[in-house]
Amino acid sequence: MELEIYETSAAGSKLGQKEAGGEAEPDKRLTLRPEERFQTITGIGGSFTEASAYLLNKLGPENRQKVLEAYFGPSG
Repeated sequence: MELEIYETSAAGSKLGQKEAGGEAEPDKRLTLRPEERFQTITGIGGSFTEASAYLLNKLGPENRQKVLEAYFGPSG
């Protein structure tokens, strides 16, 4: 079985492909059951609460723009 690992991290990796390291232990298995569903996910992402909006407004214009671009811009 072939395994591909992708990571998104706070360090800046955006769906970067990672190398699978180490040897698989023979008694460890990953079983995927796509037909088994538990809930519907309508979206994943950040939200702006009153507290985060307050802190965003404390940033300088340049840093505020960087945050808004990271959340809502085409490259974010």
